Amino acid sequence: MEFPPELVAEIQTLIDREKERSTPLLSKDGKALYVYGTIGCDCYVSPDGDVYIEGWDINMDVEVDRSRPAQITVLILGSKKLPKLAELLPKRPPETPDCVTCHGTGRIYQEVFRSSSGPGGILCHKCYGLGWIEA
Repeated sequence: MEFPPELVAEIQTLIDREKERSTPLLSKDGKALYVYGTIGCDCYVSPDGDVYIEGWDINMDVEVDRSRPAQITVLILGSKKLPKLAELLPKRPPETPDCVTCHGTGRIYQEVFRSSSGPGGILCHKCYGLGWIEA
């Protein structure tokens, strides 16, 4: 993924700051910035445009996901820390219907998730938080 120069600079500045901390929020290789995490997965972005999720399977083996759905997920969740990431999300084409699973909200609201994820629900597993299905 290609980032605009100002976002590249911001990510690099944050990585440099994190390297000065005793417990930096960086990928294991120190090249990507941690932008979001929850039980079982962490989201990272690097200045060179690498956008990915590190997740753990049942054996605690790390699985790296750089798929398009993972990238969309990282952009949405990571935009809480770096708002400029939201500008990289795909633009919704005109006449594109809402996702039928989340009814266009990008989130699933079920009572079982309310205590752990708060009132915001969890990202929809069909549209990955967009509210519509990317072609």
